Amino acid sequence: MLESKALLLVKQETTYGTDATPSAAANAIIATIPQIEIIGNNRTRNLVMPGLGMPAGVNVAEGVKISFSTELKASTAPGEPTAISPLFEACGLTMTDGTSTVTFARNSDFASAASVTIWFYKDGILHKIQGARGTFKFNFKVNEIMMIDFEFTGKYALTNIIDQSIASGATYESQAPIVFRNANFAINSYAGLIESFEFDLGNTISARRSANESTGISQYVITNNQISGSVDPEVVLLATFNPFDLYNDSTAVAITVTGYDDNSGTEVTYALAAVQLDVPKYAARDNITVYNLGFKSTSSLTSAHSDLTITFS
Repeated sequence: MLESKALLLVKQETTYGTDATPSAAANAIIATIPQIEIIGNNRTRNLVMPGLGMPAGVNVAEGVKISFSTELKASTAPGEPTAISPLFEACGLTMTDGTSTVTFARNSDFASAASVTIWFYKDGILHKIQGARGTFKFNFKVNEIMMIDFEFTGKYALTNIIDQSIASGATYESQAPIVFRNANFAINSYAGLIESFEFDLGNTISARRSANESTGISQYVITNNQISGSVDPEVVLLATFNPFDLYNDSTAVAITVTGYDDNSGTEVTYALAAVQLDVPKYAARDNITVYNLGFKSTSSLTSAHSDLTITFS
């Protein structure tokens, strides 16, 4: 069948694993064509046989994984959530809706993170994924559209894969996507010249197994997290910026980077409060020497998961 029509709907669940019934008018997400993967195994049967060969095994499906990319857009107005807000919350971030800003910060209780129902229409077939939680990453590059790559894992049910015509009346956010420039990048207060900024939220999604459930899975939960990434500032004199000192002393430094909407004047700022650098490496960009600086985020011993904030303002 030709890949011609597709629609992605996402809505936050009130009760984990209970279909939130998203609508095209209220919950449509602009995204690339999602990739669907059934998480399953074939349970082999090692039985005595009168001849060669193996008896038929039993196929066991446990969950569904879906991945897609979305455009990063600023809020339609200061203090207004965006269409992808439920996706951030289902990745273990907590939203604070202020007067002029919307801020997402990491939730220290990953097991109770919000969950979403995802409906994906593709060529006359509807996949419903309930109880979905996930993670995201991105690689922003100068003068390119800022895209976020999401991956979610949710509960499986054969009855949630059905023939269904694509829903009509989809409504999308009208503002243009943000292009990576006017980034106001800084690392340890140094405003280096960068081309790209790579980030991986690094959530681990684990299954809570239960023999009382029809699929043997009670929930999919976030059980671990390690933020990592890299950035490529131009090399300058060590008196101005010395990554070797920062690495050698295991110094935790702050990183900020912004996506600025030229049309509305609103912006999205990623702030990492404390990252430790990997071993600094030299690289080249258009015959200019740059650093390839990998990093991992750290949390305070007294205020866990205070390392990341994403602010729409």
